[in-house]
Amino acid sequence: MEVKRGEKLMRYIQRKGDYGYLETVDEFESRKEAIRMLKEYRLGDKSAYFYISQKPCRDWQEGYEEKS
Repeated sequence: MEVKRGEKLMRYIQRKGDYGYLETVDEFESRKEAIRMLKEYRLGDKSAYFYISQKPCRDWQEGYEEKS
């Protein structure tokens, strides 16, 4: 995943469950919007750990490749 000059860096919200299961649950073009939604995810699901990442999980990337 290479970011070229002038391109916006996507932000992804990752969810890590109790048993280490990792999944990407959302994507955003701005960091500000990602932070706002991260708070919502944390309020809505206290059983998992949510954080912002610059890369999506492998399954999220594969899903995009299949649609193209």
